[in-house]
Amino acid sequence: MLNVVVLQGRLTDHPELKQTNGGLDICRFTIATDSGYGENKKTSFVGCTAWRKTAEFISHYFKKGDMIGVVGALYQNKYTTKDGEIRSTLEVTVTEASFMGSPKKEEPAEQQAPLYTAENAPKFENINPDDEDLPF
Repeated sequence: MLNVVVLQGRLTDHPELKQTNGGLDICRFTIATDSGYGENKKTSFVGCTAWRKTAEFISHYFKKGDMIGVVGALYQNKYTTKDGEIRSTLEVTVTEASFMGSPKKEEPAEQQAPLYTAENAPKFENINPDDEDLPF
């Protein structure tokens, strides 16, 4: 059987690296994935878990709002509530993660450098390169 999940979405919170009692690195996070568009647009929130080096990578290089691509396997976790009800959740165990697109802009961008054209470019005077000054 084949169990491969490929998702792209934005992190809903900052991923945090933790360690199990046995010393394994683990990172749990949720990504928001969109499908459809306009009035038919739907967002799903998918729980993910990464282990070892993948967990370190995600916790070090990603933050809330960043677009992330993940590859992994889908697993069902079953648990019993305090009231005795059996519940289950689906979760992706991430084996690969990658950067996707640019970060979501939450703050206004800093002022960009001006775009110069031939007409408005600054004039540099006293520049007279001799062949002796050239490195080649």
